Amino acid sequence: MVTTDVSFTINVQRLIFSLVLIMAANLLSLPVAYGEDLLEVVRLAQENDAQLQVARQQRDGATEQLPQSLSALLPSADFSASRSETKQHTYDRDQYATSGYSLSLNIPALHMDRIASYRQAEAGVAGAEHQFLAEEQMLLLRAATHYFDVLAAADNLTLAQAEAKAVARQLKLAEEGLKAGTAVITDLQEAQAGADAAQAQVLAAGNNLQSSMETLMEVIGPQSKDFVVLPLKSDSILPAPIPEDSDVWVTMALEKNHSLAMRKAAVTQAEQGVEKSKAGHYPTVDVSVRHMVQDNEASAIWYGGNQRNETITAQLNAPIFSGGMTQSRVRQAVHALEEARKNLEKTVRQIQRETRNAFRDWITSLAQVKAFTQSRDSSASALDSIRASREVGFRTMLDVLKGERDFYQAERNLSNARYGTILASLKLKMSAGVLSVQDLEQINGWLGTSKHEESAGENDAHEYHD
Repeated sequence: MVTTDVSFTINVQRLIFSLVLIMAANLLSLPVAYGEDLLEVVRLAQENDAQLQVARQQRDGATEQLPQSLSALLPSADFSASRSETKQHTYDRDQYATSGYSLSLNIPALHMDRIASYRQAEAGVAGAEHQFLAEEQMLLLRAATHYFDVLAAADNLTLAQAEAKAVARQLKLAEEGLKAGTAVITDLQEAQAGADAAQAQVLAAGNNLQSSMETLMEVIGPQSKDFVVLPLKSDSILPAPIPEDSDVWVTMALEKNHSLAMRKAAVTQAEQGVEKSKAGHYPTVDVSVRHMVQDNEASAIWYGGNQRNETITAQLNAPIFSGGMTQSRVRQAVHALEEARKNLEKTVRQIQRETRNAFRDWITSLAQVKAFTQSRDSSASALDSIRASREVGFRTMLDVLKGERDFYQAERNLSNARYGTILASLKLKMSAGVLSVQDLEQINGWLGTSKHEESAGENDAHEYHD
């Protein structure tokens, strides 16, 4: 009677376990977006990413500061015309009209504050351009990161399913052994515990895959067509950083990093802000030229006539006392300059740290790929030995389950290390200010079905359908 209950419980649990695997497999049919590879994802991101569009509008808006500042240094011209009718309610009821026009030209001959404002605008435009370029590079990194997050999540789900199937086989063997009397209830309990854990891993991996795909769609926009995420070829050789000297990369970053260039532009802006404030002490000179014509019609008591005037005026304004306002503005601008310089110094140190860290991450990830490859091979050999020992009674079911977990964990570690190496290389190049689409084109060549996997066809790609 006890055996019957155990058998019934096992069958129900196996049915639930099979349903979990089917649900996890269906997660691989969730819609992502259409596209073929990493470059397609980048193209979609460049077209649809809201954060990049915001940066582009900010850059274009900041560019308008330059013509606005320039206009304050250029002459301005005005034209005006008028006509009036006059009717006098006197004894002769006199009536006449007056018409005329004037043309004036105003020339700002000397305004040091406006010159400083124009230089400020130049620095502001340069800073906005560097900010946009930095955002473009960040988009490339984000697109690649989300792409490989999907690959990593899909790999994790595939491995979780494979591990679950392996555990299911052990559970079946334990069930058959219990019926045949060659196994004990402990073996069955250990196998069942492993199956339960495997079920949880499959569900968690499926949820993680869905979340990764949603994050990718946040960048590339909602799509309606099929999208195939090409895997990384297993025989792809991941390169080491060139040059292999972190100091060279740091020097490159200090010269080309766009975030750092943006801080330098902010310092220039602050310096011109000081000059603009000091200009409040300086005199200003304006020159105006005016041409005026007035025509007065004749009336009963007025002969009328025409007037024509040309006037040239030079005006000098010299500030004498402003109640301390100018000195206060100068001090305020000096504080802003010191703030900009400290921010620049902080950014320099940050860029140096991030560049060195990214360089070490690249080197470390490469070493991890090599170590995890050996670990995967060793785990596979160890698992074969454990299974063989289990058949002759020298190992327990728990040993087999642990060996399988170790093997699949080694596979996960290797997969994550390979993706981490690629992302570390992109982070280093972005920190150095040299990340471009060409770098992603190189990585795109590493994607697809590898030579020894071609026989498997398109099954090696993780496919998602609407």
